Amino acid sequence: MKIRDQIIIGIICVILGVFAAIQFKTVQDNYLEGLIPSQRSTQLVNELTKLRADKTMLSEELSNLETQLNDITESVASDNALVKGMQDQLERYKMIAGFTDIQGQGVIVTVDNPVPGSASSLDSDIVSEFHYILMLANELNAAGAEAISINEQRLISTSEIRSAGDAISINRTQCYPPFVIKAIGNRDVLENALNPRFGMITILRSRDFQVEITRFDTINIPKYNDIINWQYARPKEQ
Repeated sequence: MKIRDQIIIGIICVILGVFAAIQFKTVQDNYLEGLIPSQRSTQLVNELTKLRADKTMLSEELSNLETQLNDITESVASDNALVKGMQDQLERYKMIAGFTDIQGQGVIVTVDNPVPGSASSLDSDIVSEFHYILMLANELNAAGAEAISINEQRLISTSEIRSAGDAISINRTQCYPPFVIKAIGNRDVLENALNPRFGMITILRSRDFQVEITRFDTINIPKYNDIINWQYARPKEQ
């Protein structure tokens, strides 16, 4: 190889090295904030842990404040029939909206993937076919369910049920199988709504999903545990 060719190749290698260094620096600055990937991963885990701790603390604080407010309201209501009536109406609206814990008769439906090792376990995944969970919730609503939760996430008007990687997102919370669907209402009606010949239970079992439906005299469903910020909607002016 001629000296001239060696010089040209050397120059090209230097240029490529410079470009590679610039690219690496750009990725670090723009996406990793100057940290190597392992450091960035550790930082993100620490931030997530702190956010979860903060959320737990705020939830406990909110629960304490709600308890204090209820104590004060009950104290005032005990001496005033009008206030007592307003308090009862408020509790009714909170129950309808999903902002209070409730209990009552109903059914619990548990849905899980096919038994590991079975033929269907290779191509049937309830997370990727999350529409079945959505359809179950719709059937229960149509049958008159007064409240529904999935994996302890209360369904309200703003709740979403959608795929989120290897989980299903409900109320912006990642939920994993098995999915436990609680529904409060007439347990006979709710069970019959899911069990007709070509109903949802039959469809799921035909795909070898593990499904159980159980009737209960008392089911506890938690309240919606988040805050809704209304940015665009407001009461209509009279």
